[in-house]
Amino acid sequence: MARIGVNYQDVAKAAVQLTQQDKVPTVDAVRVILGTGSKSTIAPLLKAWKAKQTGISDAEQTGLPSDLLASVKNLYEGMQQQATERIETVQAQAKGELEAAKRESLETQKANDNLESQLTKYEASIEKLTHENESLQTDLRKEQQAHATVETQHEALQQRLEDRSQEVVRLNTHLKQAQENLDHYRDTAQKQREQERAGFDRQLLSAEQALKQTQQENHALRHNLGLIENSFAKLEAKRDQLQATNKVLTEQNHQQSEEILQVQRSLADLVGRYEAAQQANKESAIKVQTQEEQLMQLEKQAAVGQDKIQALTATNDKAEGRIEALRNENTILMQEKANIEGQFKQLQRSL
Repeated sequence: MARIGVNYQDVAKAAVQLTQQDKVPTVDAVRVILGTGSKSTIAPLLKAWKAKQTGISDAEQTGLPSDLLASVKNLYEGMQQQATERIETVQAQAKGELEAAKRESLETQKANDNLESQLTKYEASIEKLTHENESLQTDLRKEQQAHATVETQHEALQQRLEDRSQEVVRLNTHLKQAQENLDHYRDTAQKQREQERAGFDRQLLSAEQALKQTQQENHALRHNLGLIENSFAKLEAKRDQLQATNKVLTEQNHQQSEEILQVQRSLADLVGRYEAAQQANKESAIKVQTQEEQLMQLEKQAAVGQDKIQALTATNDKAEGRIEALRNENTILMQEKANIEGQFKQLQRSL
């Protein structure tokens, strides 16, 4: 599709300007003067302009056969159009491959960034759970220490309970002895017996109260021990759950690491392909430059041929009477035409 602003009049004006400067109006030269337009847009317009300029006047001015001029012009224009199309095709193909490699590299980079972000999140989660596990382990050790302390206290209370029981037995023994003494001294010391009995009753009541209090304390300690054992069981269950979660996260981290390694291998492969595409692009650019140089040489040869045609035209104007000589020259030109066609064919094969 032609760009807006590039039309036949612009191309014709630029071609006339080049002709006035004694330069060959080529596609590249016209494009330099216009400063815009693609080669595929300028080439057919320039071809149309050249056809209008040479279609009628060549045959009239040179006196050469029109088929010879048409063959030379068709060969030249065909070579130029073919070279232009090949250059544009190679450039478009190289550009497409380069853009595809860039897009693939960007997509791979994005996927790699996403995987690295997920890995960072997993590592943060694992670190958080590790800290929580360490905290729970610390709490568990504290609870174990508290449990050991409670057990020590429980043993001490059990010992105290046994001591109190022995004290009760001793007091009962004393009570029995006191009762025996009371019976023995019943008749002789009634008042003293009553006082002693009241003292023994108070001692017995005190001992019974101490025994009851010790039993209550023992019951409270047993209740606290049951609570501590329940808390310890819950902590152990939570610890097992955290260990299972930590194991799952460790496996996920290992899997993510393998996926990252795979993505990194894919990225390295894509980088290699990208570098190969760049190298191919450089080689294509060198080929394009070489073809442009060959095209310039062909244009120079065409210009030389056009100069020869003009010289033959001048000779024809000065020697109208030398028809036989001109026919001989025409024969020579036919041979040159065959040579030029052979050279053009060789150039076409080389391109």
